[in-house]
Amino acid sequence: MLPACHAEAVMLATKIALVLVILIDVMGQGLAFPIFSALMLSETSSMVASGTSASTRQLLYGLVIAVFFIAWFFGSIYIARISDSVGRRRGILLCLTGALAGYALTILAIILSSFWLLVVSRVITGFTAGNQPIAQAALIDLAQDDDEKQRNLGLAVLGASLGLVSGPILGGLFSGGPFAATVQLSMVPPFVAGAAVVLATLVFVALVFHETSNTRVPLDIRPQAILSLLWAITRHPMTMRISIVYTLYMLSFVTFYIFFDTSLEERFGYSTEGQSVGMLVMGATLALTSLFLLPFFNRLASPSGLIVRGIVLEVAIVGVFATVDNVAVAFIVIALMGALHAVLLPIFFGLYSQSASAEDQGWVMGVSIALFTLASAVASLAGGLFGTEADSGPFVFASIVGVTALCAIAVVWRGHLTGQPTPAE
Repeated sequence: MLPACHAEAVMLATKIALVLVILIDVMGQGLAFPIFSALMLSETSSMVASGTSASTRQLLYGLVIAVFFIAWFFGSIYIARISDSVGRRRGILLCLTGALAGYALTILAIILSSFWLLVVSRVITGFTAGNQPIAQAALIDLAQDDDEKQRNLGLAVLGASLGLVSGPILGGLFSGGPFAATVQLSMVPPFVAGAAVVLATLVFVALVFHETSNTRVPLDIRPQAILSLLWAITRHPMTMRISIVYTLYMLSFVTFYIFFDTSLEERFGYSTEGQSVGMLVMGATLALTSLFLLPFFNRLASPSGLIVRGIVLEVAIVGVFATVDNVAVAFIVIALMGALHAVLLPIFFGLYSQSASAEDQGWVMGVSIALFTLASAVASLAGGLFGTEADSGPFVFASIVGVTALCAIAVVWRGHLTGQPTPAE
């Protein structure tokens, strides 16, 4: 009996460690986006030269967000591949160490009011933010059957949801205080708190997480070898079909996610704390849906059917948010978007997992995160560009992309994703 109890305790600790790893990856976004919005868009901030136009500030904000996701794009491919070669544990510890360094540079950039040091910190943080595909692959390694795999992927979404919640909470709890003399210095304590959470997670993972996969592939980190990993999608037709729709969906969702906080400021006069509440609302509904409602929704229709209905609803939600003039309704819409994403994301992850062999789970999870980061970089730049023309510009762009995703489903999924996919066609 004791060995069985011990094994269950080890399994629980391992899953907690992996959820915390994903939480750390997402926490930085929920913490950073509202703060960077204030640093870039506020005329009282010295992070950007005084006299800089509002449109230029919007572009600089988009640039800061975009470089993070571009670095994450390349890092997710490298790190996921490295984890298949040296093991999940070493890959995760490498990423957490990089995240800690990124937090330190961000703190220094804010203190010095250095825009370009902030960009460098975003590059380092982004490149080492490759933990999510590794943790997802490790959760898949732990699953004994398809049902447990789906539950474990739900834990991945739970970790992301908790990350969205914890970031704004840290921002709200630690902003201001004795460092509130300037806008910049009031933003330092949240990043110090974030760095402390990363350090604690690093120690916890080092102590309790043990390797989940004994499969190893040769390590090849040449640029052409890494880019060939994405090109390998063309040799996996099911993965490619999933990727087309997934990328368009993520481009639409992330555009909403990145720019709804700036919209709250521009349309309703919300401060950094108010924008953090928006992140908190979305994260809370993500977490609650992942915990309590996901099995119910999974029984309603096939994966492809749920994705079609979900994207239709997502387009409608974006349209309502862009036009509503009541802040309470705006927050309800944000909550609905969080719940919807909690349903659709694990469905996409499940489709990805079933489109690849056991040996390629690290690769296919890396592909999903790489495409997410690529879509996020495009959303940051495109949304910033459209935002210089009109406040609703990013949301018009998100709606158009969502409709394009529905068209892609009609073209590339017809007759192929009526139910669960299989690795070989």
